[in-house]
Amino acid sequence: RHPPQDSDDQMLSWLEHHDIPVILVLTKVDKISRNDLTKQVHHAATTLSLAPEQIFPFSAESGFGKDALLTFLGDYLNTAAQIQQAKKR
Repeated sequence: RHPPQDSDDQMLSWLEHHDIPVILVLTKVDKISRNDLTKQVHHAATTLSLAPEQIFPFSAESGFGKDALLTFLGDYLNTAAQIQQAKKR
């Protein structure tokens, strides 16, 4: 509902500088229309130089986006665990 702030850009720069993977979770998306959501995702992607795949619209109230976010996080954690296991071999 709110555009990215300077502090968001600073945090993103810090994370990228330290090679920390980044995703953006847009919360409370149940408060805006689908059309506005599409605009918000595009605006955030453009403003913060993120790929649309890095942006997850989410609503705790309605559950919108929950499955996609949980799937992404589960896949990411499984991949990270596999990489760690491979390093130990």
